[in-house]
Amino acid sequence: MAVAAGLFHAQSSQAQMKYPQEVYVSGGINVPLYDNIGANSYYGVYYGHSYFSGLGFRAGLEYSSSLADRYNTIGLPLALTYRTRSHSDEDKLYSGINSSAASFVNGGSPFWGFLLGLYDQMEFSAGVTPGYVTEVASSKSAFSLTLDAGVSMNFSIWRFELKLMPAVHYSVLDLYKYPRSTFDQPLSWFFSFGAGLSFHF
Repeated sequence: MAVAAGLFHAQSSQAQMKYPQEVYVSGGINVPLYDNIGANSYYGVYYGHSYFSGLGFRAGLEYSSSLADRYNTIGLPLALTYRTRSHSDEDKLYSGINSSAASFVNGGSPFWGFLLGLYDQMEFSAGVTPGYVTEVASSKSAFSLTLDAGVSMNFSIWRFELKLMPAVHYSVLDLYKYPRSTFDQPLSWFFSFGAGLSFHF
């Protein structure tokens, strides 16, 4: 049993290392964790690399249109990552077909059943995002810096991968504020949820 488990882990790791690099695009929403403050959208393009151990890194370029009284933020997210081991394309396709058939029989959506069957692995990340805000209510430009921690749930087939990415962010600099009736409330904590599509090579 121990030998079989070791062989499975080695094969999974080798499959994961077959295409260790990826590029992907994503978009989503960024929500301040405070009452009565609206969310904003963000978009980004990224490059990632994973090593045999599952450890890796990710870097990218993000754009956010507005948040509180800050507009046109450009960020450079940098993160260390860890990926769980992957499964073979045959296993994922077989699982997807079985899940789709089960959903159809039970009155559910075959499409979502197939997609859930393609679930492959998770990627955990922790890093920082230095950025630059080009427009502030006070008419002064400013730098931004957040600490980030998130997870990516990956659904893949062949070299393509659909990502669902929840994350939390903490603003280190006292930059984001929301005007209340008697004071400006500092905004430090944010939650984001995005979706992306990647290609591995």
